[in-house]
Amino acid sequence: MLTNIYKSVFFRPMSVLTALCILSLSFAYPSSAKEVNVRAGTNVNLENVSELRASTVNPGQMVDFRVTQDVMVDGQVVINAGSIAKGQVMRADSPRGLGKPGLIEVRIKHVDAVDGTRINLSGGSIYNEGEDRETQALLLGILLCLLFLTQKGKDGIIPAGYDVSASVASNTVVKV
Repeated sequence: MLTNIYKSVFFRPMSVLTALCILSLSFAYPSSAKEVNVRAGTNVNLENVSELRASTVNPGQMVDFRVTQDVMVDGQVVINAGSIAKGQVMRADSPRGLGKPGLIEVRIKHVDAVDGTRINLSGGSIYNEGEDRETQALLLGILLCLLFLTQKGKDGIIPAGYDVSASVASNTVVKV
């Protein structure tokens, strides 16, 4: 049976064709992807995905932001609208007694480009301090009742959908 296949008229052309197919797979073809240089300082508009409260987050915690508009360079989209950017909580202090307010500070860190390249961001920092009730707590505590001294200030809150603008920290090459 095997000898009949070897002697067949189609064996040689088929084996040559198979060898050519395997050989063609081993060559690297030039990529059709164009490289675009995203320059430092390119603006990226973001919004906060979920509400952040000073009393519920911790310093060092990573939080999500969403890109609100496509970022274009040389007519090419390098960062899609809707991409998730990451920010890091730098400070988070809960409200305390004597009417001291809570505060929260978040710094935007990075976003992924259309090809998966991580683009570091800078200049995107959000700071919010709750309402200070120190004067109220002291006056009511001294005049009416000492228990008012335990009154806390308001929590520092960054609401969902809060707009923030960041910029690309350094020149980055992206394939589009």
